[in-house]
Amino acid sequence: MADQQVLLIESQCHISMDTGRVLFKKTDGQTRTELAEDIAVLCLHHEQITISHHALRALSQASCAVITTDAQHMPCGILHPLSQQSTTIANTRLHEQIRLEFTPERKAQLWQNLIAQKIQNSALVLRLLKLNGALRLERLAQQVQPDDATNAEGQAAKYYWQQWFAHPNITPVANKRLKQNAGDLVNARLNYAYAVLRAMISRELIIAGLNPSLGVGHINRGNPFNLADDLIEPYRCVAEWAVAQTEDFEAEFIGIEKQYLLRDLMCEVKLTHDADNQYRLPQAISQTLQSYCRALAEPSKPIKLKLPKELHHENQSS
Repeated sequence: MADQQVLLIESQCHISMDTGRVLFKKTDGQTRTELAEDIAVLCLHHEQITISHHALRALSQASCAVITTDAQHMPCGILHPLSQQSTTIANTRLHEQIRLEFTPERKAQLWQNLIAQKIQNSALVLRLLKLNGALRLERLAQQVQPDDATNAEGQAAKYYWQQWFAHPNITPVANKRLKQNAGDLVNARLNYAYAVLRAMISRELIIAGLNPSLGVGHINRGNPFNLADDLIEPYRCVAEWAVAQTEDFEAEFIGIEKQYLLRDLMCEVKLTHDADNQYRLPQAISQTLQSYCRALAEPSKPIKLKLPKELHHENQSS
């Protein structure tokens, strides 16, 4: 199988199946074909894109997540595949997740692991960007308590964003983090990158047979993807590092700019508890989910989540 990709469709196009491949046919007659299993995420960015049920079925069966966008070309919906795990495995995972709900100490330790690595990775991003503040975050990461009882995450986030937005290419465009309805082109890029990451993680949750609504730190009953919002935390660094690679933050966030961002998202990742192996982003996320399932299945053993610890791009040696 080729490296899985995030595919962006921005012009009028009909998507169908042809001899076992997904066929993308534009109105000018140009065509492109891809194996469904080679697409991790398909982003649809044009109001006149049409897609056949056959293509949707093939993409779903290949565990591809399909993202639809609103009038501002920001993600507004995600079609996820149903679990391909057997009923026995899915039921086992559900029982393990429910058991975790009644094991508060274990659940608190899992959240501690996720948040400590998130803060550590925030420090990593500052070091990669040659910005100040990494040492302070690294120290704070070592102080995270079970269930993050002292709110180290909040302290770290406030300090981290002050440093991140001080980047000389970023600060002329924006100076603070805005999660929703961001009007500036920096936060718009961040929100878009996070949405793609969340879709990739949600997809792997479904494949693993996990119930995505049963989170560890996120427990909102109205959120069907609490667990995805837990596991994205240590991966946010991927989006923040990718966005920081933008050469011109004042360029309109359409077309080639989105292609550049998606390219930078698909980096190489090294994981904790995984020797020196290096994975493309989709495979790294899969490894993380497998380690999470082991943590659920072996509640008496030490937690060894495989979480990102190093990021590498083709144009970056460290």
